[in-house]
Amino acid sequence: MTKADLQLLYFTYYPKDVYPDVAMALYFVVTVILIVQIVRQKAQLWLYILPGTAFAEALGYLFRELCVRETTFPLYVLMTLFLLLPPNAMALANYKTLGKII
Repeated sequence: MTKADLQLLYFTYYPKDVYPDVAMALYFVVTVILIVQIVRQKAQLWLYILPGTAFAEALGYLFRELCVRETTFPLYVLMTLFLLLPPNAMALANYKTLGKII
């Protein structure tokens, strides 16, 4: 199978090259900002879930960029896992915050 056939098989469309790079850079910047803020504010340790999720999203977009360049099943699985699981961890941080408030 050609590269275009594999991309169409896994993505069901032809993915763009630029957007994963922009998203990856933004998530890395958010990761650094969150870590700096948590350290400066001496916040509770469970708040490290937030930069962890931002870092995992950045990794997901890194795997997406790699998958766009060379589409393989393991890269596709890693991309999917790192893009779908971090929002669940973000929800965990939200529930933890709500529990602390209540």
